[in-house]
Parts: sequence; C-alpha cells; structure tokens
Amino acid sequence: MAFSTFIVICLEILCLLVNSLDSAPSESQLNLPSFCDKECPPFESLCSTTDYEVRRYASAMWVSTTEYGDSGFSMGQLRAAERLVMYIQGDNSKGVKLPLTVPLVTQLSMSGDAVTVSTLVSRKLHADPPTPRHPKVVLDVLPETVLYVRPFSGYTTRSLVKAQAQKLFKSLQRNAEPFYGEQDYFYVARYPSLDAYKTPKPRNWRHCLLYGDAHECDSYRAQKRRTSSSSRRGRRYNEIWVFATNERTQNYRQFVYGREFSFLNVPSCLRGAGNDLLKKWGPPLQESVHWMWKSQCGDKFCTSKSCPKYKVLETHKAGFETRSYGNLHLIGHMPATCHYDYVEPLGTEPIKRHMNKTDELSRFSADMLPRKATFITQRYRKGHEGCDKFFLFYYPVADVSELNLKRALLLKRFDYLDTYVRCFTGYVSPDVIMDQARYLSNQLHDNGLCRVRDRVTVAEYDSQSRLFDRHNEILFDAVDCKKPQERSPDFVFDLPVSDKKYTLPDIGDRCLKRECASFKTLKKYENFRKMTSAGNNKWACVEQKSCDLESARDSSLNRLLSYINGKNSAGAAMDLVMPLAITVNMTAGKLEECAWTITTCLPVPHKHHLDVPWALDTEVVITSLWEEPGFFQPFPGAVTTDRAMDVYTQFRHLLHDMRTVRVHASLKEVFSILMYDSDGAGKEGYNELIIMEDETESPSLYRDQTPGKNKAYKREHAVKDEAPRDPARKAEIVYVPMPPRCKTTECMPIRKTKDFGDFWEITVTDYKGVCHFEIGCGVHHSGRKVFRPLLKYFAGDNVGGIPLGSLTAPLFFNYQGVVLMGSAEEGSCSLPYEICLPLPKAFRGRDDQIAALNNHTNLYTRDEVKAYITRVHEYPLLARTIREHGIRLMDRLDQEGVRYDKEALLAFTYDDNFTPPSQRVSYVGFGNPISGNGHA
Repeated sequence: MAFSTFIVICLEILCLLVNSLDSAPSESQLNLPSFCDKECPPFESLCSTTDYEVRRYASAMWVSTTEYGDSGFSMGQLRAAERLVMYIQGDNSKGVKLPLTVPLVTQLSMSGDAVTVSTLVSRKLHADPPTPRHPKVVLDVLPETVLYVRPFSGYTTRSLVKAQAQKLFKSLQRNAEPFYGEQDYFYVARYPSLDAYKTPKPRNWRHCLLYGDAHECDSYRAQKRRTSSSSRRGRRYNEIWVFATNERTQNYRQFVYGREFSFLNVPSCLRGAGNDLLKKWGPPLQESVHWMWKSQCGDKFCTSKSCPKYKVLETHKAGFETRSYGNLHLIGHMPATCHYDYVEPLGTEPIKRHMNKTDELSRFSADMLPRKATFITQRYRKGHEGCDKFFLFYYPVADVSELNLKRALLLKRFDYLDTYVRCFTGYVSPDVIMDQARYLSNQLHDNGLCRVRDRVTVAEYDSQSRLFDRHNEILFDAVDCKKPQERSPDFVFDLPVSDKKYTLPDIGDRCLKRECASFKTLKKYENFRKMTSAGNNKWACVEQKSCDLESARDSSLNRLLSYINGKNSAGAAMDLVMPLAITVNMTAGKLEECAWTITTCLPVPHKHHLDVPWALDTEVVITSLWEEPGFFQPFPGAVTTDRAMDVYTQFRHLLHDMRTVRVHASLKEVFSILMYDSDGAGKEGYNELIIMEDETESPSLYRDQTPGKNKAYKREHAVKDEAPRDPARKAEIVYVPMPPRCKTTECMPIRKTKDFGDFWEITVTDYKGVCHFEIGCGVHHSGRKVFRPLLKYFAGDNVGGIPLGSLTAPLFFNYQGVVLMGSAEEGSCSLPYEICLPLPKAFRGRDDQIAALNNHTNLYTRDEVKAYITRVHEYPLLARTIREHGIRLMDRLDQEGVRYDKEALLAFTYDDNFTPPSQRVSYVGFGNPISGNGHA
C-alpha cells in the first residue's frame, strides 16, 4: 500500500473516532463498564478472584483476519489490522463504512507464529452484515462463551503481553481451573481511550496507538510526556483473555467427568453448592451459509506433521476446491450413537484412553487432537427401525502402518482420495454442517459434478478455545457421474440430535452418606452406561409371583428386613445397604395372568461378604447379581408398575434402534430396577433401570461400515480398512460366543469362519466326542431318551468304570433327513437321531479305557466339521422347533447361493439343563453330522 493511502486511511479512522464523541450513547451502551466508551461485546461478570475475573460473553459477530509466517508479533498485527481497516472503511460487499467498536483483539498462542486480529461487528449490522471482499478477512459468529480475564495497563509489547499471559496461566493452574493449558490460545484485548487522540500524533502514530510496539513509539511517548501526566498514561486499559468454556465444551466435560464430578467443569469461583449459572446457555446468533464461507481455503491453516496432505486439482469460481488426498492416514472410532451431538465425546474418549494407557501413539504430537473428521453416512431404514445415520469419528495421523491398536479403534488409509471441499469459518453445529453441505451439493449439481450420494464429511481443524478465524471443511467424495449408485440412499440433509441431552438425574452424594453396592462402568453411551457388578457383591433376595410391582416389593421387603435385622445364622444385625433391587421377569406369564416373577433384593454389607450369614427364612436366598454386563439407564421419580413399564418400554426401543451401531441388548422380557431412595422421595428419587447385554451378539471388532466396501470400490479408491499386519502375527480367530458357565465348565470353542449377518459359517476341528443315537427322528419324544445314556456314560458306565466328571459343552443334536420329510412321514420315521458331547481333554486318546458299554453309544473322531448356523431363542429345543428354524435357514442359504447338505440338520447349545429357559441360546444349522450315523 502506498504511504499516502496509508495516511489517508489513518486520518479517516481518526475522524470517525472523533465523530463518535458527539454521538449520543444508545440504550445498550448505558450500563457498560468505563473502559467501553464505544460499542463493546455484551458480557456478564460471573465471579472473580484476586488475579482474574470470570465473564460470560453473549453470542456476537466479529470480523477477523490472520497473518501467518515469521513476520513477528508487531508486523503481523500491523498487516492483519490493515486488512481490517480496509473492510471497515468500505472494502466490503456493500461498500459502506462500519461503526467503530472495541476492543481490538489479537489472538495468539505461546507455541504458534500466527497472529489473528479481530474486532466486533456492530449489533446494528447482525441481521445482514456486509461480507468482506478480501479473501483473508472473514466473519465469525461466536457462541456464548466464558472467559478468564486479567486486566493490565501499558503499551502491549510482545514481552509485556507474554508475561501477562503467563501470569494468568499460572493463576489458572494454581486454582485447578478447567482450561486447555498454557500452550493454548490467549487473547490481548485493547480498549484505546479516545483522549489519546487529542495529543498531536507522530509519523507512525497509528502503529503506536493501536499496537503499542516500543520501537515505533519513542517520539509519540516524548510528546505524551510533555502534554500528559503519568496517571493519564496509566489509563491505557488492556486485558488478557483465556478461554474457559462454552456450551459444547461444557457438555463434553460433563459427559467425560460425569455428573457426580460436574464441579470440575466450571471455574473454581463458581463451584459453590447450588450454583446454576452454567446450566443454561443463550442461543447463538442466526448464522448464514453465505457469511461463514471462505472464498479461499488457503494452505497455512494446518502445518504440523499429522496434517492431511493433499493437492488442489482445481479451484472453482463457485468457491470450492477439488482436492486429491494422497497417503491419508486416519485413526478413529465408531461411536455407538444415533445422534450427532454425542459423536465427539463418544468418539474421542476411547482414543484418548488408549493413548493414556499405551505408548502406541507416543510418537504422535498431541496437537493432532484438535483436528477431527466425522464421516456421516445415510443408511437405508426399514420402517422406523434403527438409526437414520451412522457416524465414523477420525483423527488424522502421520502414519498408521506400524500401529497395533486395540480392536475397538479403526485404522483407515487412503492411498488417494478425490474430494470436493468447501471451507468455512465459525463454530460447527448441526445446522451449520447441513447448511454448508446442502449448499455445496447444489454447487456440485450446478457445475455438473457428481459425488458419493450417501455420505458427507465435516472436518474441524481447531479446538473450542480458538475463537476467531476458525477453519472447517465440508467434503464430498468425488465419483464418476457414469458410475451407478443404486445401492446407496440419497443423503437427507438433516442431522439427528438428542432430545434429552445431558439431562439425566444425578446420583449425587447418596453413596457417600451410606454404603452402596459397587458397580463398574465398562462403557458410556449417550444417556446410559454399560456396567457390571464390581467386587464380590452379595444380595439377599426373595422371589414371588405377582402382577403388581409395589405389592410384591413391599411383601418381599418385610422378609428381607427381617434377615437384615438379625433373622440369620449369625444373629447379626446389619446396616441397610442401598440400592433396593427389583427384577421383573415377564417371560413366564402375562400381566393379566398375574404370573410375573418379581425378585426383590437387598445388598449384603461388604464386611459380611467373606462369610455371608444364611437366612433362617427359607424364602430368602443369597446370590450374586449383574456379574455380566448390562445397560443401566437412570430415571427419576417414584417407582410404580406403570412408571417402570413406561421407562422399560422406552429404553428397550432405544436399545433396539441402537443395534445398528453395535449395541446388543437382550431380547428377553426381563428388566431390573435399582432404587436408591425410599418411596417418600417422590420426584427427587433416583433410580436405574437395567436391561442385560446379549453377549452372544456383542461384536468382537468395530468394523468400518463406510459404504463402498465392495471389491470394485476398494480397487478404485485403494482403501485399506486396517494397516498391514505384522506377518508374524497370527490371523485373527473369532469364536462363537460362549456363555458365563464356560468359565467353570469345559467348553469346546467353535470357530466362526464367515459372517453373513443373520447366519454364520462355522468350523469344528479335531473333534473327539461321544454320541448316542436312537431311531425315530426325535419327533415324538424329548431329548431325555438319548440324554440319559450320556449321563450314565460320564458317571462311569464304560468299560473301565471311569467317571469322566462334569458334562462338557456344547451339546450337539443331529437330525438326518427330518427337514425334507412331510408331516405325514413323521410317525413312521426310521432315521437316526443322536446327541453328542465333546470328551474332556484329560480322556482323549484313552479310547480303550473309556469305550461305551451301550451299543448305541460310541466314541467318534472328526478332523473337521463345517456348518452354517443361525441363533434361536426358543425353548424347549425339540425336533419340530429345530425343523421350523431349519426351513427358514434353507431359504437364506439358497438366497446367498451357499452349498450345503439339506439332509444334515443339526443344533447345539452351550447351556445345561439347569439354565433358566428364558436365558437359553441355541443354534440351528446344516452341516456334516458329528458321528456319520446318517451315512450308515
């Protein structure tokens, strides 16, 4: 810029400043602090300490620009401020001069060299602000934000600013305040007094007055000393700001720390009991897709080693880019949620926990964490079941080829990936994402370009603590317009968010005032947790049939209190431990038949766990509960039958929808309630409803479900879902899930070699077992006829008279030809029906000592058995039931084009005869029989 133009602009600024002295203050300015002699961002002082003040700033619009490079603090500010001056003076879409506001804010960090200068846009212009013409000048809409503020006076040299920032950082650390650390962003806010403009200005007065660099201010200071007193110089007012929190940060911290540690989320001076100042947040300003976009994305917004590397293939006139990413490496997680507002906490925490526990990511800089990408994929919906969209949350990293991360994390690598990118500033929200994505989609359509139609990606490059000139991107994967996409649904530009975000009731200090049974959190979800019993919890329980939860609870509670008060083998009076647990089993009967099984339990105090007194009342039994994982959802209020059923129904529907994101709850009509308060607590009562996890469906690996996993897509895009494995590592082996009884019973593992979704291919290798068969297909009798000889065999009915010990698992059933015969043939069936059990490992190879005495009982060895199986929940497992499921499985096998033996119907279960029928899980399938009797 020519020097004459520079002076003219400076003089125009001076005129505007002087003219503002004659203007009458508006109503919004009447109660502003003394240092706000022009329009300031509105704020509320929440509290203060001796070193700093905590303020909440209302949502506001700012204009910002950033200078990158090695130009230094002073020169960087000067260059950035010149662009702001041009915008204010009319270099904008409307060619108008803007009202001056304060403060002038410089955004800095201890570790970075970028300098961002920002100033407030007058509230009069918020409805339709003039947009900048310079590509490096952007409009920012800040949400309501809480800041730590430290005032200081004097000229804002680099050394003074840095010293003041370090003082504030140390004060925050000393008070254990929540903030991002001393290497994070800090802000220098200047409130230049209008009195300063009455002094004759030196040649470089603008640089000196606005930015206070020492070497430019010598002559000005000399003139000031001649015309001003030292007290007058002291009135130059400045502030250091440090980000404390905003609504998104507050919600994230509350999710991570939990409501019981919510005091860690707020500044220390707000941690008093009953403080609700940060529980409600004001709405942000209405944002526009046109204000927030960047006409140029630039190339200096991310410079670290972990930043994604790409080449710009084309910059379109419409303001978006075509990029080609090369050697892109991502590490991520598939959050188990249907709602976008839970993606970040659910996606971030597993990665951070792994980083804290291992050294796998120690070579990656922590600066990768602000940069994150969320893949949002539309899915087909059958009716209204399941999630509307699913999400994949990723961080870019330098290299994933040598990582050996936990299997719940995703490693993704693109050798190359072409995308269309639109860059925008401001804070990301669901509405902003969809507005930007919809706009880019329309631009692509207008330009005759095609995208992968069922997915959009949003990338954020900055932490919440960066207030100004943030960098975000909307990305669509590029695709050839001739390529068919019939199998991909059209993306619906709407992001689902939760209705009851972070409003769960709080357990509070209930378990600090009295002893409670202990539980361990295994995983957090959006409004519930997966938990299990912690330690050696013991419970005293009473079971009865009833159709009314309250009456069953009260009746059982009398017996339990008698036990607690001394009606036990030790005559010990015990302390009352919480919670009161009620389990409702609806599988045995319907409500109108009053045939529910309702079990009421109280925890036994911890000090009695090693030697639990048994109850003198035979109706009271001592047991362990929730040793296996379950899903726990808190709810408030009194527990009645109607209230319990309402909560159970809603929670079950939620869990059912979340099966699409790998949350598998039991389908059995059984639930439990933990009551931590008496009925008198009313609306303030705290309870938890429990639905057990279906362990047989729990995934052993979160797989990347991004569309386009077919071979053609992989060849075209060279996508590798996981980093190459070490050749020395064995291939991953996945087994059919085994129930808890296999912890104490010898169970033979069955390898799952292929997953078709609703059925599996399995392989049994090196099988050594004992089988007993009968003629008659097993149609008109139960399994007892063939099971009893096996019981006798294991008890010692063999040539050596050797007891083999407890029965092994699984128990196999083989039916030859049953599924093919008509119903009229059942009565005359003469095909063999057999059951088999694996031999205990200790007796394998001892056939001559344990040969069977019964002619229908024989030992068998098979090198390999292959089968296709599906799960069934019905009981009893009779031949007719197995046949019905077999017919349905045949249809699926035929659809998939799988070759199988239609005459070799089999079933097996790991459960024993003492497993409650409602808890049994069995498998039905087709494969070669264990013994080969069908071929005899």
